[in-house]
Amino acid sequence: MYIVKKKIKGKEYYYLNKSVRQGNKVLSKNVAYLGKDKEEAEKKAEEIRQKEKADKVIEKAKEIVGDVSEKNNFVKITYFVHGTTKDNEKKISTGQADGELSELGIKQSKELVNQINDKKDKKFDVVFCSDLKRAVDSAKISFSNYKIIQDKRLRECDYGELNQAKEEKVVYLDHIDKKFPNGESLKDVEKRMRDFLEFLKGKP
Repeated sequence: MYIVKKKIKGKEYYYLNKSVRQGNKVLSKNVAYLGKDKEEAEKKAEEIRQKEKADKVIEKAKEIVGDVSEKNNFVKITYFVHGTTKDNEKKISTGQADGELSELGIKQSKELVNQINDKKDKKFDVVFCSDLKRAVDSAKISFSNYKIIQDKRLRECDYGELNQAKEEKVVYLDHIDKKFPNGESLKDVEKRMRDFLEFLKGKP
């Protein structure tokens, strides 16, 4: 997703758009109105991006967990997105590059500590994160009192030649089954996530 500025009757307005494939064409679709202030628009856009990303992963995780818990050997999983990165703020798709937390991302990770502490049922046995720097740094800030295990199966999709490309160049709908150039497909990501969840299922 990316921000679009429109000038109407001399005034600037900001919108969040995303690329959508229709047939052989890639079209720009409006997602949300972000307001008139550029800085506020960028903050709102980042919140929407992170929420959409989290929602997609959570839905996929629910689907996979449903498959692996058929025998009532249930593992309760709570999913958190890493903090906002400098790439996020520049509208860059980091992929499997490490990525560096921005000031906002560090602040978000610190605030997550209080959100977790405020909920009595949020006690964890262990914390898993990807081995990419942005995820490791987020986990260390938010879960400093927990055992943290890095697992490369939890990495973001490998966009191959498009790692750290502009967001509008990374069109997910084109790569559900087809791999990104020298990278993965979304089906590849699903396969390693399923493998990770099967691993959790087998743990006592």
